Amino acid sequence: MLPSRSAFPVFSCAGRIAAGISDGSQGVAIRNLEDGSERELYRFPSPAQPPLANPVLSRDGSMLAFFERILPRTFVLRVVSTSGGEARELARFEQSVRQNQPRAHCIAWSPDGRYVYYCRSDSNDVVETFRVPAVGGTSTSTGFKGPGAGDIEIAPDGTRIISRWGVPGERRLWAMDNFLPSEK
Repeated sequence: MLPSRSAFPVFSCAGRIAAGISDGSQGVAIRNLEDGSERELYRFPSPAQPPLANPVLSRDGSMLAFFERILPRTFVLRVVSTSGGEARELARFEQSVRQNQPRAHCIAWSPDGRYVYYCRSDSNDVVETFRVPAVGGTSTSTGFKGPGAGDIEIAPDGTRIISRWGVPGERRLWAMDNFLPSEK
C-alpha cells in the first residue's frame, strides 16, 4: 500500500512511522515501522487530478500535512492525525499558470506542532512562505519570498526558516531570522 513504493516517503523524528503516497497515487498512507502495519489516512476523491501530496509529519509524528490538487490550478493544504480521523483543510489557493504545482517540499511544521508552513506562488511566479495554525485559521505571510523555493525547514528552536531559493541551476541556501509574525 505505501512507503515501500511511495514517491515521497518521509519518516517521523522518532523513526517509528513512515508516510507517503499510497500505491497508485490514490491517497496518503502511513506504515508503522515497528510492526509493519500500514493504513491509508486519506483517499484523494478525484483520481483525474494527479495528487500532489508530499506528506510531512509533525515532529512528534502525530499529524501529517500534505497538498492535494482539486482543480488544475487549485490546491488544498490538509492535515490529518496519524491515528486516523477526518482530514482538515487549512488553506486553499490558486497557483500561477507557469507554476502549476506547489513546490512539493514546501511544507514544514513548527517545532511545537502549532503551525504548518507552506509555499505558494503568485501570478509572477514569486514564491512566498505562509504559516497557518495546525488547528485551522487564517494564513499569515512570513515575508519570506523570492523566485523558486525548493524546500523549507524550520530550525529546531523555531527562530529561522532555511530554504533553497532561486531558478534551476542557480539555487542558493538561505536562512531567515526573525520571520515570525507578531503574536497578538
